[in-house]
Order: sequence, then C-alpha cells, then structure tokens
Amino acid sequence: MDTTTAARPINVTRKRDVIPPQGAGGYDLCWYPIALSTEVERGQVIGRSFLSGKVVVFRGENGIASVLSAYCSHFGADLSAGCVEGNSLRCAFHRWHYGQDGKCNFIPTGDRIPPSAAQYAFPTVELAGIIWAFNGEQPLYEHPLQHISEETHVIRAVKIRDFPIDPALFMCNTFDFQHFRVVHGLLPEGDMDPVPVIESHRVAYRINMTPPEGYNLEYELAVVGTNKFVIKGEIDGRQVAGIYAGCPTPGNCSMNFMVSATPKASSAAEAAQVEAFLDKVTALRDKIVSEDWPILSTMRQPRYGLLTKSDTALAKFIGYLRTYPRAHPSAAFIE
Repeated sequence: MDTTTAARPINVTRKRDVIPPQGAGGYDLCWYPIALSTEVERGQVIGRSFLSGKVVVFRGENGIASVLSAYCSHFGADLSAGCVEGNSLRCAFHRWHYGQDGKCNFIPTGDRIPPSAAQYAFPTVELAGIIWAFNGEQPLYEHPLQHISEETHVIRAVKIRDFPIDPALFMCNTFDFQHFRVVHGLLPEGDMDPVPVIESHRVAYRINMTPPEGYNLEYELAVVGTNKFVIKGEIDGRQVAGIYAGCPTPGNCSMNFMVSATPKASSAAEAAQVEAFLDKVTALRDKIVSEDWPILSTMRQPRYGLLTKSDTALAKFIGYLRTYPRAHPSAAFIE
C-alpha cells in the first residue's frame, strides 16, 4: 500500500533577500572596527580581513595608526609581511615605502615614483581603544564615540568572538522586542514597545529595562550606520556609554568588538566602585552574547519577510537597512 503524502504548497508570497547581504551592491558606508589599539604598537604592522579582502594596520613613530589596502601596488606582495620605518610602511619584496596617506614615497633603486604607486588609504580614527576605518572616500557621519576619551572615562575595549553572519543582521536584535522578551528577559510581557526614530544614519529609541539580575537600565539605544549598537544612559544611576560594533569580512562573516565606558572616579575610594560597575556591565554583555551565540552562529541570512505585529519596530529597521547607501571603492585594491 502506497502511503506517500503529496507535498502541499503554502500559499504565501515570499520576498527574497529581506536584508541584502553585505557585498551585494557594495558594502554599507560605515565606520568599522579593525583592531584594538593595544594590538598595534608604535612601529608595528598587522594584517586584517576586511570587506571582500585584506587590509593592513600600522602605527608610525608619530603614534598615528593608519589603515591601508594590503597588497603592494608594485607587485602584489602582502604589506603585513613588511615593516614600519619612521612613519612609512616598507614592503618586504622590493622595499618600496608607503606613507600614512597610502602614497609611495621612496623606491630604493632611485627610480621615478609612478603617479599610481599608492595603496587605498581608508579614513581612519582611533577612539575608545579601537582603530576604526570608514568604508568610503569621506565619512558620512561623526563617530558616535567621538566624545569618549581616556582623559574623562574609564574604558574597556575587547575583541569578542567572530560570527558567521554580517553585522547588520546582528543589529536587528536591537529592534527585535520579541527576542528581548523571550531570550534575554529584558522587557516584561505587556510593556509597550519603544518607538524607533529614524534619522539619516541612525535609528534610536529610549527605554527602561530591568534584567533578571534586578538592576535598572535607563538609556538610549541606537544603531549608528548599520553595524554599531550604541548605548548611552545610566545603570543603577551611574552613567555608562557602550558600543557593540561589527566589521564585515569575506564569506559574509563579521569580526566583533565591544566597548564599555563610564566617567572616571573622583577619588581613590570611588575607583574600586567604578571597576565593580564595569564588571557588572561586562557580565551583562557576556550573558547576552552567550545567549545569542547558539542562534547567530547557526542561522542563515533571512530570505523571507514573514513578520507579525510584534515585529513593527524590526520592520522599520529592516526598511532602514534596505535603503542605506553602499559602495566598494577599495575593491580593486584589497582583493
């Protein structure tokens, strides 16, 4: 007896690529974290995967960090195998030198320097213990940690685990209030969902939350660009600023960093309280990441738009992602 049951198609109209993956039509024009400041000492160079290829980060003797395309414009050698001389990066293959602006400034044979002898130089800034590069010729917006400095704040910057998804997909968590409730327990059932405000390069809302640990969170949450989740506000009455930031790497993956900052103590006695406070912030961060890891490490890029009423804020953010500007001006240099 044949007991085979014919498959019944579901009559649902489905949209492909609800969130277009990074690389489709370029990469989002954002500030991306490339390395911790502590990873690149004076006179040091390191290589990093970035966008669809590879870059180098080097710090000159003047203390300034620069991010350049990795493959030498002369004959394609990887500049991360080179060394820093003064404020220039020297290629290991033929000893050509490149300045912090990416332009070749010395050829040891004495040959004339070709006008096109240059690396792609990304706009670079060093803030809150991280070296950031902007994907684009000119930054479109001010970095959200522009006003956080070691002079005024105690800062903890760390590199966390890589994820096999692009950063924008992780940012959807910020507006996924179903996820907040059922996975992290950060929003009680019955509370009104916050209403996001969409601006040109950020989406934000204000919220009060009480996690299961019992302390009170009052702050603004914002996604700046499409890869930085920023908080500014108070935890149990003490000011805190923080950021989770992802950097797209080849294969639709991401390299991820986190920063926590709070104003410096005004006395030696308060210093211990500040460290204990940052320990609490770190513990909350680690808890959320550990809860998300089994999900985000195994999911795929969502292809279908099957949203419900509880996804109203998430739908708004997806609309923001779909219209965010993209480009890839460094493609010919870094691949």
